[in-house]
Amino acid sequence: MVVGSSNAGFVATLRLSGGTLAAKATWSTEIPVATSATFEVKTADASNVPQNINLSGPVTGTGSLIKSGAGTLTVSGTYSYSGGTTVTEGTLTLDSGSLSDTGIVDVTSGAVLNLNFAGTDTVDEFSIDGSPQGEGTFGAIGSGADTETALITGTGILLVLPNDPFVPWADGFGLAGLDAEKTADPDKDGLSNFQEFAFDSDPTTGAASGKIRSRIETVGADQALVITLPVRNGAVFAGTPAKASTIDEVLYTIEGSNNLAAFDQGVSEIAVSAAGMPSLSTGWSYRSFRLNGAIPARGATGFLRADVADATP
Repeated sequence: MVVGSSNAGFVATLRLSGGTLAAKATWSTEIPVATSATFEVKTADASNVPQNINLSGPVTGTGSLIKSGAGTLTVSGTYSYSGGTTVTEGTLTLDSGSLSDTGIVDVTSGAVLNLNFAGTDTVDEFSIDGSPQGEGTFGAIGSGADTETALITGTGILLVLPNDPFVPWADGFGLAGLDAEKTADPDKDGLSNFQEFAFDSDPTTGAASGKIRSRIETVGADQALVITLPVRNGAVFAGTPAKASTIDEVLYTIEGSNNLAAFDQGVSEIAVSAAGMPSLSTGWSYRSFRLNGAIPARGATGFLRADVADATP
């Protein structure tokens, strides 16, 4: 048995590669996984019998676990590492369903992930040979999962949820329980958590963000009503008379009206007009929209409305 370690955590390779070994060797001390830890469990002798190792101690840290070699690695102790899980060869057996909700699980064709537990374990993504398999449940043949595969054995099920960035956003503000629901308003400012997320606001304070501005501006040769606001990066707006875009499970709609009774006036996206506005968090960009028609020719009144709706499937 060859073991490598460093002060930053277990980053080298653990190999079973020769000599006479018991049917199952046990590693009972804590293994703090750093960037990644490769557990290579190989055949031990001329008999070509794959060997086994059992990690009965806790596996912790922010890194990823990689299983290689023809043998079996069993993680029977607690595991709370926050990185991904990769099985390139042999079998990785997990005795409890506590993989990271933000981790990626990848299994190479010919290898096996044995989910030796009851129930469902949520992960960010399940992939085969590096190719993501989409959302839903994944399990062994006959498990009843949405996708059944011979690369998984055991009674456990992996659940891949739709990619909704609202969840890590809420976690980042420390929201929990009912306060973390999309419809909740923990800071009592009249905006739901979902609206705060859509417009890059802070759900824990009722103070105005200053990140939405509506005013008369010069657009080319016109004086026009313009709204500037944050939206998720990569949004593509289209439509007539309103402009709409769905991105990251958010449906943004920018609408125009003459009287607030009907939002039926044309709206156009223009070059961003965000001078003097607050900086945005990573993941959002300012976008600007005008009410079509020049002032005063278009009439005495005009309104712009920015609406958001939850587009989670």
